[in-house]
Amino acid sequence: MAQRKRGTTIYSNSDIYNWLADQKGSTHLLDKLGLEFERRLLTDGRTTARMSISYVSPHTEGKWAGKERRYSCGTFPTDSIEGAHLQIEKMDALLAKGIDPNDERDGGRPRVGDGRGPEGKHGGGSGE
Repeated sequence: MAQRKRGTTIYSNSDIYNWLADQKGSTHLLDKLGLEFERRLLTDGRTTARMSISYVSPHTEGKWAGKERRYSCGTFPTDSIEGAHLQIEKMDALLAKGIDPNDERDGGRPRVGDGRGPEGKHGGGSGE
């Protein structure tokens, strides 16, 4: 399994609140477990952070081999950082078994371009 990018710190709630308040700083933070925080400004003026992690699917091959996918772990402060870290542990366990975490969460639901959705039936999708 490919190593994912990691930062050097485990961030606390107060760390993230301070980072969100600082509009001049970086728009992304990466923690020690590989959890990425992406600052988002909402239309009502509030600021949140999307929490996600990058990984390489065990099912990618050919031209897609090594391509990173993203696994969403929620939005801070609505969802907790601790909950996101638990999701990462579960995700790592699935990857170790050769299971793509997004496929597991989606329950095998077809995706656009996978040849199993409506675009595949009509020849509009790649079907690869």
